[in-house]
Amino acid sequence: MDASGVSKAEGLWTFWHPNGQVRSRGHFAMGIPVGCVSRWDEDGTHHTGQWNSEKLVYEDVPCKGPTKKGLAELESNLEDARTDTVQFDLAVSTLVVGGGFGIRNDSYEVANPDLSANIELALRRHMGSLRMGALLARRTSDDGEHSGWIAAATMALPIPSFHDKLDLEASLALGVQGTSANLALREDPEYKATSPLRFFGLYTALEVQAVLPIHNSVAFVISGRAEGGIPTEWETTKYFRRGSEQPIPHTENWQVGRYSAGLGLGVRVLLH
Repeated sequence: MDASGVSKAEGLWTFWHPNGQVRSRGHFAMGIPVGCVSRWDEDGTHHTGQWNSEKLVYEDVPCKGPTKKGLAELESNLEDARTDTVQFDLAVSTLVVGGGFGIRNDSYEVANPDLSANIELALRRHMGSLRMGALLARRTSDDGEHSGWIAAATMALPIPSFHDKLDLEASLALGVQGTSANLALREDPEYKATSPLRFFGLYTALEVQAVLPIHNSVAFVISGRAEGGIPTEWETTKYFRRGSEQPIPHTENWQVGRYSAGLGLGVRVLLH
């Protein structure tokens, strides 16, 4: 309201098309539109423009106007925005393109196994823009003789997206991983270890996730990940036997914890 008592538009305003789609969104100061404005055609095509002397003087300029995604945060005092806030999310995912399994020894029949299958479950708490939680994963190698598990804490933050309907996140995971290997010697594969060889170590992962909502409570996720542990060498002594022969000791140095990259797919359930 100005000095004469006339009501003037102030702050963030939104206008709609007759079909219910958002038409434009921008800021007003004492009834005058200011700064960068976002505009959407009825088919959802997004444009930006710059206000000058109460007129939109040019469109599709490289400015950052208010987005549809930011409406709930900017109008958080509204009841519908409060009740629609995501509190938790639960995701099930798999690595469809994996790297190495994380252990290597050229003396064995399978010297450098690759990751074949990975099933991962993650639960996170939303605290503003920060997401924190935990993940558990079970994985196997391409030869079927190696298996492992991961338990880690995760933290994620949103990053700028190139499209309103796509959310981007950068996440960090830190935890522990265990690996179990059933071994056979390269020079004579009939000599097999009398018990599995097990390793434990640090697990770290950096990941960028693209999240596409397909429903108010469900989203599809595709991610790129670099993961692994601090590369170390382990010296181990295991006993091997062929058939019912007397076991013989075998001492080797293992390379454990190498880094690899992978591509993941998953489904995320949003809990409001």
